Amino acid sequence: MRWRIQSLFPTGIYVDKLDFKLNKKQLKYAKTCERKQNTFNLSSSNSYVLDLDMFKNLKKKIEEKAAHYLLGVDSAPHDINFFITQSWFNYTKEKQSHHEHEHPNSYLSGAYYIDADKKLDSIMFINKRYTGQISLPATKYNDYNSKSYKLPVSTGDIVLFPSSATHKVDTKKGKNERLSLAFNVFIKGDLGDEGELWKLKI
Repeated sequence: MRWRIQSLFPTGIYVDKLDFKLNKKQLKYAKTCERKQNTFNLSSSNSYVLDLDMFKNLKKKIEEKAAHYLLGVDSAPHDINFFITQSWFNYTKEKQSHHEHEHPNSYLSGAYYIDADKKLDSIMFINKRYTGQISLPATKYNDYNSKSYKLPVSTGDIVLFPSSATHKVDTKKGKNERLSLAFNVFIKGDLGDEGELWKLKI
């Protein structure tokens, strides 16, 4: 038998295009709603944007993608349901960034990019797994020795990932204001197995 590399416990990052475009009313709200200071950029003061009636069609599209992730990536049982908890806009201008973070008290998180330039904009995921006290210099980076991965994003993209995945946005280049809608998703239903003593009903 020839030698092989077996990939173990990869992190599933879901990337797709969202078949949706904000109308004038929605876009006006996104660009003019009240903002608050984040660590290095701004976010909307309203952190329940998708609960607004004007965004119910967008919420439905995002829920379709979340269901696709749960069924396609996690292979979750069909009777497991989910719901979007919080949702908010992020605004990042030139020389601004988004701090390194995770999303506690959430199962799945994501971002829908309303205005982003693939040549300039990206989301970076950080490998926080302990890799030992020896760090070898790499002649080239791959999925096994990289400590971070920069994923380019453009207008219309939706990215879904486990809420525990550490991520950030590097210092913004270019004159455009990057506009995205971020959201968290939690699950509900009968989880686990009663006989194995890990039953949870939410």
